[in-house]
Amino acid sequence: MAGSGWGLRRTSARVAAYGAIGAQIAVPPCRVISAATNPIRRIAFVANLLSRNGVPVITAAISPYRATRDEARQLMDGRFIEVYVKASVETCEERDVKGLYKKARAGEIKEFTGISDPYEEPLNPEITVETEKQTPEESAQQILTYLEDNGWIPKA
Repeated sequence: MAGSGWGLRRTSARVAAYGAIGAQIAVPPCRVISAATNPIRRIAFVANLLSRNGVPVITAAISPYRATRDEARQLMDGRFIEVYVKASVETCEERDVKGLYKKARAGEIKEFTGISDPYEEPLNPEITVETEKQTPEESAQQILTYLEDNGWIPKA
């Protein structure tokens, strides 16, 4: 989500959700979450806190390891929907406006997912968005349709 910090955003006329990206949760919101904790665990902690109190939460984070995603899924206790935004490393490089892949290939960034660090594809995501075959609008509609069909949001 664009903008600074946290906040409620009306994502459509149908549903309001609390959205946060990984960079927004880089610093723990309280001492309950250790500063040494994996960022994905922090995101899952905050998402669990909000969602168990009825707040729909959408997060966007690079989560390269299945074990960490599985841990987040367990923590969420049935409120976790994994969306695999599928794209080849080459496509990610083409879309990289910050030049991070170039820096990673030059050795300037260590442990960069997909270059010098592995990415473990999800085995059974609820949704797979084929970004090399779909427009962003088609991908968004696929996700909305899943959420509607499974009772997570009201149908349009």
